[in-house]
Amino acid sequence: ALLRRHGLTEANISAYRERVEGLQIQGQELVAAGHFNSDEITQRCDVLVERYGELAGPAQSRREVLEASLRLQELLRDVSDVEVWLAEREPRAFSTDYGTNL
Repeated sequence: ALLRRHGLTEANISAYRERVEGLQIQGQELVAAGHFNSDEITQRCDVLVERYGELAGPAQSRREVLEASLRLQELLRDVSDVEVWLAEREPRAFSTDYGTNL
């Protein structure tokens, strides 16, 4: 469930990437056209890209942690299944009742 929710968050982050890229292109066009406020436009675009990077980087790290946690939970479930299977067969394996007939 957490992995699915995180996928939705990543989709939202990805959608914002397109907006950030569009704004960056617009800012570059304004600067290239000699806009009177080019320095501030450049500064704001840089801050926007930096903040987006601060958001996207940890999101990827979070996904990796969630995937590792999922793999661990699957391993623990498999170990539990094997333990139950062994416990069911243990009495027969250690039984000294061999019978009298072949």
